[in-house]
Amino acid sequence: MNVDRWLAIFGIFVGVLGIVIGFTVACYFYRKTIQGKVLAIAYTAPVSLMLPVADLKANYNGREIRQLSRVWVLLWNKGTLPIEESDFIAPIKIRSKEQVLSFTIDTKDAAADIGMDEAEKKIRVKLLRPGEAVVLKIDAADEAYQPDISVQMKSADMSTFIRARRIEWSFVAGVAVFILGNVMIGGIGLVAQNGSALLFSGILVMILGGVLLIGRPAAVTRRLGPVLN
Repeated sequence: MNVDRWLAIFGIFVGVLGIVIGFTVACYFYRKTIQGKVLAIAYTAPVSLMLPVADLKANYNGREIRQLSRVWVLLWNKGTLPIEESDFIAPIKIRSKEQVLSFTIDTKDAAADIGMDEAEKKIRVKLLRPGEAVVLKIDAADEAYQPDISVQMKSADMSTFIRARRIEWSFVAGVAVFILGNVMIGGIGLVAQNGSALLFSGILVMILGGVLLIGRPAAVTRRLGPVLN
């Protein structure tokens, strides 16, 4: 065999190895983001419930207000194991509660067991199975209200705040590996004519597979942003 043929064979080997590594690492990090006990939390942007009229006042359960908005908060078990009350160091609580007028459960999965303390603005998640969720409704005397939510679980990895347009870079990179791999494999017929080009493609695939090792999702921010618009 001439040198070009050996380079072509080596290029195919490197390319296939890159695809295998890329797919394996992408699956690993993607599954890592959803495994175990993971409580995902998000809330909507505030929805104004009063007309923007100067000097307009309203009575809400005996309290005179000038502004009124509503926010929905999502608590969702995005993991693979049930979340129980023993997983928490302290109940979930709303720290910015001075403007809160009402704090109730809007909707939830029938089997979800959630305890509410409306006076103290606390939530006890007693049992939330994988895929189950509860939506809380907050009425506040502030048209720009955003709840300050405190979550204390036994491990920081057991809770995450959903952020808008969050990208699983490892999964995206894995898809890119397959696309590039297919392009490379499609050029196998050109091996005899240009083995060096195929080697170059194989090296690119290998590099892209390595990107997966550092392209995993970034650490989750602990302060929520309005994401359920």
